[in-house]
Amino acid sequence: MNIRVGLLIAVTALVGSLAQADERAYVELGLVPMKFSAGGGSLTPDVAVVRLGYEFTKNFATEVTAATTVKSDGAGGVDFKVDKAWGAYLKGNVKVAQDFELFAKLGYVRTQLSVSSLGSASDNSLSYAVGAQYHFSKTLYGQLDYASYYNKDGLSGTGPSISVGV
Repeated sequence: MNIRVGLLIAVTALVGSLAQADERAYVELGLVPMKFSAGGGSLTPDVAVVRLGYEFTKNFATEVTAATTVKSDGAGGVDFKVDKAWGAYLKGNVKVAQDFELFAKLGYVRTQLSVSSLGSASDNSLSYAVGAQYHFSKTLYGQLDYASYYNKDGLSGTGPSISVGV
């Protein structure tokens, strides 16, 4: 197992236990097949995401996010991955049925990408997402969303994610 993934899982477990002490705090662990497109080509590394959030009201929360590649993508011997990404979001949500919510997020993300033959580079970008979550119990929920993580200088990073939260 990738050491970064192990660290993300350990942090998620620790914060998850802390989140249960305050019902307004939450932690999510997700997977994103993040598609990076530029100049007509694209690569799609699989990225693990940890989100820590706090609900100020039943319809408004803030989140911080950390992510890293769990499976890189490449062609012709070139390896492409997200070394790390971190950001902050404002999240609005609305309950549309028993145990079912829709949400939208707006935030800012710092991303460090690397290409095996070229090295790495970091940059910031506006980020946004829309999605839905279903509460399986009072303390466990599943979430699906689609996000734009990066869009700047002809390079975009987008993708759906599936997450579990407590």
